[in-house]
Amino acid sequence: MVYLRSEDLKGLFQTEGAFYELIVSGRLHICRSVAKISRRGVATTVADALFVLVNPGSCAPSDDTEVLTTNPESIADLPFVQAKSDETQRQVMRLMDRMKWNMTYIINLSDLRVGNIEGFRHVLHYMDVNEYDAHSIFTPHRLGEIDRLLSPDTKIIAGWGVSPLIKQRAFEALTVLTEKGTLNGHRHETEPFYYHPYQYGKTKSKAWVDAVAEELGEGVYQR
Repeated sequence: MVYLRSEDLKGLFQTEGAFYELIVSGRLHICRSVAKISRRGVATTVADALFVLVNPGSCAPSDDTEVLTTNPESIADLPFVQAKSDETQRQVMRLMDRMKWNMTYIINLSDLRVGNIEGFRHVLHYMDVNEYDAHSIFTPHRLGEIDRLLSPDTKIIAGWGVSPLIKQRAFEALTVLTEKGTLNGHRHETEPFYYHPYQYGKTKSKAWVDAVAEELGEGVYQR
């Protein structure tokens, strides 16, 4: 099986996201509640898989002038807009191509859009100090949003990484998700960690796709 290049993936799939602005104690944060990756030319409302990752990274709307809702009353009802794809999403696309999937969703342990783990650490600390947890879809009053993304046939795939920073949040997500179905992913030897889809270097990135595809019953890439 061929490991598709970024240029090939752009021709096969498109990325959308539900973005919003969050103001907590006077500080503005850009957030994304869910991303959707769709095969071009195929219309469906049923997701083949739901990926659960750590945070949206630096993913942003394709249109830099997009006006975002501030502190939305209903995050679940935010509209999807075209989004720029990143390396993580391209890894998801490679798995979608392997599995012949048409549409998947991506949610995160936190909606906070931060490009690196150290910045993410600082923003999480700020939220904790201000006792604000609604930036996570795993907050009790937001759990219904997850149900809206699932069908009986939707695979749930964890990939929130192995950073100690998110250990407690990952355990909380694990508790929620195992009640909703079988949890798949490239499992780390230490609970509750699952390897992130994007690994530095082509060999490791291939290995992640191979590991998840094999678990789901597919083959491996050509060596």
